[in-house]
Amino acid sequence: MKNKQPWGNSSEEQAEAARRRFQRYTEKIESEAAFFRCKILTLALLTATATLVWSLSSTENGKQVCQIISEVFK
Repeated sequence: MKNKQPWGNSSEEQAEAARRRFQRYTEKIESEAAFFRCKILTLALLTATATLVWSLSSTENGKQVCQIISEVFK
């Protein structure tokens, strides 16, 4: 049996606790990064869609296409 230090956790227990804290910290960072990537992708898709609609609506043929699209989604 290992001798425990009288004033607290052994160095192995401290190292294990530090590894667990680091793992939780890493998982939190990865989760936040994934959420941020989702937000950026959503913003990019919305921007691309808005640009496409704007460019279509600026031409006569584009206006017809926009009308067809709006009828499809009614």
